[in-house]
Amino acid sequence: MHAPCQFHAIALTLTVAVVDAYNLSAEDIRNAKDHLGEFDIIVKSTSYGSITLQAEEAAQTMNAEALTFGHLMKRLAK
Repeated sequence: MHAPCQFHAIALTLTVAVVDAYNLSAEDIRNAKDHLGEFDIIVKSTSYGSITLQAEEAAQTMNAEALTFGHLMKRLAK
């Protein structure tokens, strides 16, 4: 006879800001914080373009991550 399985869920809340930017810049990150407030992750809504190194650094100073949509899906799957 097998013992019953027990699952324990860990609740984690993430605030995600979505920005429509071709190349996500540090200015986009700062503007999002000014308009939306605190967030954990900022995502560029288009699959085109890139996230600049300065944007990644700006997000880090706010204890946030700058991600593409695909990377957001991988992050949420963790």
